[in-house]
Amino acid sequence: MVKSASTRNAAAGRIFRARATLFVERLWPALLPALGVVAVFVLASLFNLWRFLPWWAHLGVLGALVAGFVALIVRDLKDLAWPSRAEALNRLEKDAHIPHAALRSREDKPFRKTDSDNPLWRAHLVRMERLAAAARLDKARATADRRDPYSLRYGAVLLIMLGLFVAWGDIGGRFWQAVSPRPANDIPVSVDLWVDPPAYTLIS
Repeated sequence: MVKSASTRNAAAGRIFRARATLFVERLWPALLPALGVVAVFVLASLFNLWRFLPWWAHLGVLGALVAGFVALIVRDLKDLAWPSRAEALNRLEKDAHIPHAALRSREDKPFRKTDSDNPLWRAHLVRMERLAAAARLDKARATADRRDPYSLRYGAVLLIMLGLFVAWGDIGGRFWQAVSPRPANDIPVSVDLWVDPPAYTLIS
């Protein structure tokens, strides 16, 4: 009985991992367009490009980026669903090259209840159990290429790394300026005045 419970738990774990893998494979390409909007904002902030815009254009671009991000999230995630058990079983069968749909066949029921003790039926179940024991989940598949066939995501990552290097030491300040557009006359100006000139300015 312990062995049976352990076997069931192992099978349930494989099925859950298969469902989670399928979900991630669907989630990642669905997020790419929205992440592209985020990348535009991050790059503009790291390279301090907002300073070239008047405050009203800055505000307008920020609003457009937020609206675009929300619209893309709603569009691409509204139909995203947790994969079904049947999809997970099918994935396990394909990854392990298991023939005869062995994982799904284990859950078959005989046409008549009286056939459950039929030697042929029991032999069928034993064979399916033996095949199903070889079920293994392969690594997650690269699914982003269908949404990003030119691999622009890698270029964005490289540019962000370069931007972090360029903005190092002022990253927080640049992001604060990015989210707080203000008219030029509202930007505080600091002026240093000396009552007595510093010693290094005096000619001896």
